[in-house]
Amino acid sequence: KKGGPAAALREGFELAYATQLVGDGAGGGRKACGDAAAEGLGVAPRDHTAVSRQKPGRRPARKTDDDCCLVENFWVDAGRRDGRRDRATTAEDPYCLTGTAKASLRRVARALAFGRAPILLQGPTCAGKTTLVEYLATRLNVPCGRVNNHEHTDVAEYVGRYAPRDDGSIAWLDGALAGAVRRGEWLLLDELNLAPPDVLEALNRLLDDNRQLLIPETGEALTPAPGFRLFATQNPAGVCAATGASYGGRKPLSRAFRDRFVEIHVDEAPEAELAEIVERVGRCPPSLAKRLVAARGGLQRLRLGRGREGGTLLGEGAAALCSGRDVLKWAKRVGGDADRGRAASIGDDLLGQRLRCDADASAVRDALRSALDADVATGSDEITPGFVEACRAAVVAPTASLRRIWRLTAAALDHAEPALLVGETGGGKTTCCELLANARGQALTVINCHLHSEAADFLGSLRPARASAGAKFEWVDGALVRAMRAGGLVLLDELNLADDA
Repeated sequence: KKGGPAAALREGFELAYATQLVGDGAGGGRKACGDAAAEGLGVAPRDHTAVSRQKPGRRPARKTDDDCCLVENFWVDAGRRDGRRDRATTAEDPYCLTGTAKASLRRVARALAFGRAPILLQGPTCAGKTTLVEYLATRLNVPCGRVNNHEHTDVAEYVGRYAPRDDGSIAWLDGALAGAVRRGEWLLLDELNLAPPDVLEALNRLLDDNRQLLIPETGEALTPAPGFRLFATQNPAGVCAATGASYGGRKPLSRAFRDRFVEIHVDEAPEAELAEIVERVGRCPPSLAKRLVAARGGLQRLRLGRGREGGTLLGEGAAALCSGRDVLKWAKRVGGDADRGRAASIGDDLLGQRLRCDADASAVRDALRSALDADVATGSDEITPGFVEACRAAVVAPTASLRRIWRLTAAALDHAEPALLVGETGGGKTTCCELLANARGQALTVINCHLHSEAADFLGSLRPARASAGAKFEWVDGALVRAMRAGGLVLLDELNLADDA
């Protein structure tokens, strides 16, 4: 018989306990929950590990297809039906719904269907935690905001603050959390365990059973509007049990605070599924996609810079040299071309050229050559269009080192990727950016970062209006926003001097 007390207990136990288990432990936890529920009720245990064979329950009473949607056999509240879009079935901006992603999606759908508790997604980097929430919001046509936490996140970003209006008066401006609570929208708190303790304390009352958000400045107690859901993501504090990677700056959340969430572990996609993602999202030929993923595995087994002077010291963990994001970036640069030699050269540009030691870079090329069964062209003899002309116009010597920086940076710009130039003083990093901007006919905005750089320097701020009539305050764009509006290039000089916030 479908449903009944045994199924309800099993789903409840799995929601409370099994969703936190890593890897194969989730299947064992699901079976243990089902067997314990069956034993307690005195019924015969069933095979509850075959999730794909479970049938969806009936649609909740008073619900229609216009206000709910079936997600992995669970009915979840949704927005307007005509605005829903399943990215797993579209060619534009695709989302690859692999077996691991479906398992995580099922856990999130279960939590959404059975209660109002906030959901905490924890897992290694590149596991798809944030993308999973964004995919589900698009599929259900639900507005979803996002807060990127850091060690200097302010309570005002969550709750709000008093701010000047155009007429000179002071008015209350809701923060991201207060706005989502008031409007009944989704909110994603990214990197939750990077937020300061006082910010987490502001969430306690909202996470309790009374579900209220108190705004101390106004004395208003907000009750969430229908449709409000709170999500959070984080990397594990300390060493990740799944990958062995360590994440700096993360602090463990207290058990009392974590108990307020439905905690769900998001597993990293295995190699077979990652090849499927690379093929679909990166639009890479199937045979080459498998080779790129195999090359990632070989690169992760390399140990570079250990005990050698000038070696590249990488962080611990398998994804230190080549992460899932690196493979997707690699595949997007390759595109639909099946040329393995070109793919090997692009891999060297992305991975080998970031290393400081020649021996380390040579080891990476050997790994690429073995995985792709192709020679790796280093690009030293490659023609760089416009390089000599730009140097001649700026009266700069066209050295081999400068041409290398030009080639690698230009490739990043061609694929709309941010580029981080690391090197000694006088190595030509800033000069190369100026030459590229001149050659492309784009304005270059240089922001000199320092210890006291503020977000307002990049984004802008409200300032007293200089006009004699009209508004008393006006918004003035920061250097980054001005460059974005003009379609120019931005150079953040001495970026590592700026604060993380």
